[in-house]
Order: sequence, then structure tokens, then C-alpha cells
Amino acid sequence: MEKVRDEIGEGTDALVTWAENRPDSFFVAPDDKTQAAFATVSQWATNQNYTERAVGEFLSKADFYLVAHALAHSHTLVTHERAANTVNKVKIPNACVALGVDVLDPFEMLRREGARFVLA
Repeated sequence: MEKVRDEIGEGTDALVTWAENRPDSFFVAPDDKTQAAFATVSQWATNQNYTERAVGEFLSKADFYLVAHALAHSHTLVTHERAANTVNKVKIPNACVALGVDVLDPFEMLRREGARFVLA
């Protein structure tokens, strides 16, 4: 997602260089389905018990775009973030569970995909 590229670009580490070396097509713009899902995700976030600041931050960050894209396209979202009962931050797993989006941590994703790392 373009919003992910934008957030990476705010950093100062090797990830910035990596992102800059990706073709423009790597970070996709939100399509019509994702645009429609923005309303669903936004409505969910604003109707919870989160603080205004937490909702505003969520809606302005890539997390919002990722959840909407996953919802729109029936994708599984992979994140290190853990669900938490807090009013001060909208967590990706909380949003995903509430909206029916599958969410995994990277280790579970690797297990499910059968990834193997073999030293020669």
C-alpha cells in the first residue's frame, strides 16, 4: 500500500533504502473495494471506546489502510502486533477480529506456509 511506503519513508534506516529500490507498482494504491472498506473500518473504530486521539491516529496511519485492504479482498493480515484491551491505541489484531479479517503473527504464518530455513 502506498501509505506503507509513506510511513517507511519517514524512517532513517535500511528499510527506507529497501523501499526506495522497489518499483512504483510494489506499493499499490487503494482500489475501489478498499476505498469502500474504509467506511466500514472507520465506522467500527469510531464506534468503539477508543479515545479520539487513538481513532485519529489509527485513521491516519497505514494500519487503517492494511485492515481495509485485507477486509476488502478477504486477505489474512500478518503482524507482530498483539491484541490488547486499551482505549489509547487501535491495535491491528483487535480491528481484524472485530471485522472478521484473519490475522496471524509472522511465526504462525511461516508454520502454516511450511517455511523451512536450512543451513548448508
